[in-house]
Amino acid sequence: MIHSTPMNINGNWDMGASFDFNGILDKKNRFTLSNRTEIGYINSVDYVAIEGESGKDPRSSVRTAKANETVSLDYSFGKYSFGAKLRCAYIHAEGNREDFKTINTADVDYGLNATLELPLKFRLFTDITLYSRYGYSDKSMNTNNLVWNARLERSFGKFTVMADGFDLLGKLSNVRKVINAQGRTETWYNTVPRYAMLHIMYKLHFKPKR
Repeated sequence: MIHSTPMNINGNWDMGASFDFNGILDKKNRFTLSNRTEIGYINSVDYVAIEGESGKDPRSSVRTAKANETVSLDYSFGKYSFGAKLRCAYIHAEGNREDFKTINTADVDYGLNATLELPLKFRLFTDITLYSRYGYSDKSMNTNNLVWNARLERSFGKFTVMADGFDLLGKLSNVRKVINAQGRTETWYNTVPRYAMLHIMYKLHFKPKR
């Protein structure tokens, strides 16, 4: 059994850099291309004791290199807009513990979105994305989840009514697993991946006295 206890320790640091690009591709200003590139390095240290090996140095050091690329293309005309998005995130991590297995994982997300004007002055905002995870030693984390979200909106004078639906296809699990800075799998239960919500907003506008 492995125990991880938070304690004061020196040596934790990280650094990173990012590059952003946003530009219009045509003379009518309908096509927009956006790109974001991120790289980072994390040095994570902690005390980790393994039962039955109390004589060994409990200091654990994990070095993680990260790269993230996000590209989106949007097209708009009048009150309508459509878009496509691709995100790729890669992680490479190495550690000094005997039980540490080198991590090489990739998360790839790609999807479509749209904003549409509907009859009776309704507006529909919707997006659908496939979230894919690769390279995890825990096979249950190598998943493909197709997530569809939507929002229906209408204004009535100063009132705006919105109805949200998240994960309409019910493809997400209520168990969420992530890898922390020490390369350990953390499991979260009873998350709420699928829900519906109704919003009612009222606009107030006050003019300052002169």
